[in-house]
Amino acid sequence: MNLFYVMGGGMGHLFRIAVFIKQFAIEDYAILSSNALAFRLFPESKIIFISPENYEEAWKSFVSERLPTLHIEKLFIDSFPFGLTAEFSSWPAVNYPVYYLARRLKWSNYKSTIKHMEFDFETVYQLEELEEEHLIFVKSKTKNIKQLTLNYPPPEKIDLSAFKIPSDKLLWLIVHAFDADELEMLVQYAEEVAEHEECNPYFVVISDQEITVDNGVCIRYFPAVDWFPLAARIFCGAGFNTVHQVKPFLSKTTLIPFPRKYDDQAWRAGMLYNSTRAPEAGYD
Repeated sequence: MNLFYVMGGGMGHLFRIAVFIKQFAIEDYAILSSNALAFRLFPESKIIFISPENYEEAWKSFVSERLPTLHIEKLFIDSFPFGLTAEFSSWPAVNYPVYYLARRLKWSNYKSTIKHMEFDFETVYQLEELEEEHLIFVKSKTKNIKQLTLNYPPPEKIDLSAFKIPSDKLLWLIVHAFDADELEMLVQYAEEVAEHEECNPYFVVISDQEITVDNGVCIRYFPAVDWFPLAARIFCGAGFNTVHQVKPFLSKTTLIPFPRKYDDQAWRAGMLYNSTRAPEAGYD
């Protein structure tokens, strides 16, 4: 069995692993997560759920009771090499290969969690440019670093009439999940842009949050990329999956990086804009 350690909030970590699993045609796997959104992406039979309440005790219980019963052939660790809260300091010695999916971390923030870890990595899949200190750590843990571009599924066709979207207005898309305050901020910014441009679009908000949208609608829909071809404008954060999926639509996209303890959204947005075009007015 291939065990995937997937911790972190929102859908991003889970969706990245779902894409990885499909890309490598992995069938025998389990998802180790404390994120209830895992049940929206994976069959319940594939999920080993660790309650986020009293997480430390729940993790200890998993390691001492459930882990010894698992027949692990490979272990895959997403994003956090020592775990989100240094969980792998308590992981027993391994006799199977361990793989690390490395996306960019604010290493100066993350390294304070680092404790002793027993194993090295068979392979590190580098998903984007890493901070120098992070890369030095990776090189100390493996001799095999592979650059990997994930193959995200293309947008599927949407029937707007099924969502009662008016066809006589421009569709402006706002995409954000997990944080209602940040979503409200994005909506407010898009409304201000529309007012400034003297435009009267119809706002479609794609989110797991429920908010009231003036002159628009809030829809719980996944994956949001299906809506990208239909939108005249797109407003979104700069999470890993979003940035990679929005690349073909960047000319009509405004990225708003949100502050994260470990994820460097400002760097990611800057890299994308600098590699393609100058930022739009209003981008910070």
